[in-house]
Parts: sequence; structure tokens; C-alpha cells
Amino acid sequence: ELILMLIHFLDKLGLAKLNLEINSLGCAKCRPAFREAIVSFLGGQVEELCGDCQRRLGTNPLRVFDCKVDKCGEIISRAPRLMDFICQDCREHFEKVQGCLSLFEVPYRLNAKMVRGLDYYTRTTFEVTTEFLGAQNAVVGGGRYDHLVRDLGGPDIPGIGFAIGFERLVSMIPDRDHDVSRGPLLFIAALGEKAGERAFMLCNRLRMKGIHVEMDYAGRSLKSQMKRADRLKCAYALILGEREIEENSALLRNMHESAQEEVCLDDLEETIEKLAR
Repeated sequence: ELILMLIHFLDKLGLAKLNLEINSLGCAKCRPAFREAIVSFLGGQVEELCGDCQRRLGTNPLRVFDCKVDKCGEIISRAPRLMDFICQDCREHFEKVQGCLSLFEVPYRLNAKMVRGLDYYTRTTFEVTTEFLGAQNAVVGGGRYDHLVRDLGGPDIPGIGFAIGFERLVSMIPDRDHDVSRGPLLFIAALGEKAGERAFMLCNRLRMKGIHVEMDYAGRSLKSQMKRADRLKCAYALILGEREIEENSALLRNMHESAQEEVCLDDLEETIEKLAR
């Protein structure tokens, strides 16, 4: 969803000719074997590499894929690919990411050379590039940081994020009037796995249409979700559970008037769009 949000954000800025590139860096279980393969492959060609790549080979071999020197690029193009070494868990995870992007018709391409510049990335990494900036063409870069919080002394919980080149971004934004952002129109309270999947799709489809929607991703109780909707001052809350999925319906609650009505799931997007007008 982070990537979907980012693409939607860049689209709203009116940016053109952007390309989404993704890769998987694997995890602590599968990356060591790839590291050994890279060191072995480049070991006999050290003197042909630039000074930076020679240094990287002894410190962090994956960083050689970042090199912009043509001679190094030609050598690296023949190097082993990480996707041939990743474990089954990482492979399945990456396939799910690609499946989600395809589900929402987000075009992307695989870039086996993408390693990102920081060592704490794990599994999926991504960049958004443009044709307007020459060799330094990345506008946004990000990915997963599964163990960064732990490495900084915190609990072992995963993280995700991205960084934007602000000056690059501003230089690409066309001149136009900007709308003042609105508060949340809708909070989707989902109960159960199937309801969560349906809510996820609905949430993102509505966001693509410019509607401010929030939802819960932590599997909290209905009471907790409704409290959050109230804190966010959402105008409406949509309650969607396993029973509602089976009956092809959902409860739409007016948070200001405490009134609710049953709505058909087939007409849901149209109903919410009418509320946004």
C-alpha cells in the first residue's frame, strides 16, 4: 500500500514519464550466499573495476551494483542475480508485492541491479525514476527495513518507508493551482480477513478518485476502530464483517447523526462518491 499511496501522490502532482522499478534484496538467510557469489565472480576482475568498486568489494559487495561507471556496469551486467539466490519466503513475499501492483494496474519493471544506498534494507526495494534528470534519475526510493528498529535498540518490528528528493520533485511539478485538502470522509472498519481484503481494495480505489479514506490495519476490535474513526473526525464509517461479505452488504454510519443504513456492496463505490460531492 505504501507504493500505491506514493504513485497516487506523484500522479496528483501532475508528474509525467515516471517509472516504478522494484527488486528484492532477500533477507539475512539468503543474502550471504549471494554475497559470496558476487565476491567470487568479481574476485578475478578486481583490477578492471573502478576504485570505489574495489573498495566496496571488501566492505559491502552489493554496492557495486550502484556504480555508474560504464566499465564496471559492463562487468556487473554479467554478474549473478540476487533473485536466483533468495529463499522461498522472500520469493513468495516478492510475488505478493507484484500481485498487488498488478491488481491495481500499477505498471512496474524489475531492476535486478537496484540495491539502494543503505545497508538496512530487506526484501522489497523500489525506486521511482524519471527521464528528465539524466544519470541521477531517481526521484523517490524506499523499501522494507525489517530489523532497523531492533538495530537501533528498539523492539524487533518491521518498518517500511521512502525518501523523496525534494528539490528534484519541486523542479518537476508543473505550475497550477492547488486544492485545499479535505478531512477524512470515510473510515472503513473491517472485521476478519476477507473483510480486510475487501476494505483494502475499496479504500485504495476511493483514494484513487480523490476521496479521503482511512482504515485499520492492525485487526483491532470494532469498538476500537470506531473510536479511532471518531478521533479522526470522519464524516462516515463503513462497517464490514464476514457476515456482510456473505450477504453482499455493509453498514454505513453517519458519525455526526449516529444514524446508519445498510448498503449493497455492488453499489458501494457509487454511494461513497455521491457522499463526497
